[in-house]
Amino acid sequence: MSLVRDASDRPFGAGTPDPKDEKAAVTKAMAACNAAGGQTCREVRTDCSEGIL
Repeated sequence: MSLVRDASDRPFGAGTPDPKDEKAAVTKAMAACNAAGGQTCREVRTDCSEGIL
């Protein structure tokens, strides 16, 4: 899962079913930010793990 924020600090998040694919999570979150008209989108935090099993 990745969290990004735009210049107005609006949050956008995205995840992937593959916990090892950190880059895809960041790409999806950035795409969501850009699609919403976000300016200067930046990654805040990305945490890729399998969670509780």
